[in-house]
Amino acid sequence: MTAEQLEGYLKRLQIKYRVGAEHGDDGLFHVVFATRWYRCVLPPHTKHLEMIVMLTNGGSLLTVAAPFVYHMRQAKKPAAFHEYLLALNYQVLHAQFQLDRCDGEIRCCAHIPLAGSNVSIDAFQQMLFSIPIVVDTNHRQTASVLRTGRLPPAPKRPDFFTRIFEELTHRAGSVENLRKIVEEHEASTTKAVRKRKEEICNKLPDDVAANDSTPIAAPRADAMPPGNRAANSSEIEISGEIAGTGETAADAAPPTPDTGPDQPLI
Repeated sequence: MTAEQLEGYLKRLQIKYRVGAEHGDDGLFHVVFATRWYRCVLPPHTKHLEMIVMLTNGGSLLTVAAPFVYHMRQAKKPAAFHEYLLALNYQVLHAQFQLDRCDGEIRCCAHIPLAGSNVSIDAFQQMLFSIPIVVDTNHRQTASVLRTGRLPPAPKRPDFFTRIFEELTHRAGSVENLRKIVEEHEASTTKAVRKRKEEICNKLPDDVAANDSTPIAAPRADAMPPGNRAANSSEIEISGEIAGTGETAADAAPPTPDTGPDQPLI
């Protein structure tokens, strides 16, 4: 990547800039972002953040830096403020706070290794805007730690489902994109299930496919215990009214015993 290409990115994003002095490796550009809460450390302490966009290592490293964001001489308790900056670096994704131990300067930087290829304009925009966002949104708490030396309470670790949701949202880009992905997945799953069901129904016989209920096989006659199975229909006891007589089984005459052919009736 060259300085001309980097300048072209700034023009495409319509960001005002000025070309700086000669740099060790390449040219550099100064850009200024207005801030809501942050005030510049240097006089006249206006609400803005000045940044430097430059190429280093022969154009193989793209760097955006906001120098002198804070200074260690401002900190009431430098150790506590240093711990706070380390914790803040752990939470942010792109921009990082750095300390120059030689003069106490604290700057906010972001780097992208190019490795012989160009960075996309979307990645460059995200990298450029990450620094003023991180500095400005955290300035009120940062200024409090700088002034008092008291660290804020450690944030609670999110539960498992919150972490999963945050990770999926981050990969999808936004909550709206995640919702669309879930809806598309549900629709595709429903179509796949319906298609599979149709394939199964097409392989079944017509009478089975038309009837959703599964036919139940009739029980076998010999499945009944022998003690409860009648030998023939004449052995089945009939209760209730006897057909055609108007009499019940209890009122009917008892059967005449069979005494044999040679014995007289008594």
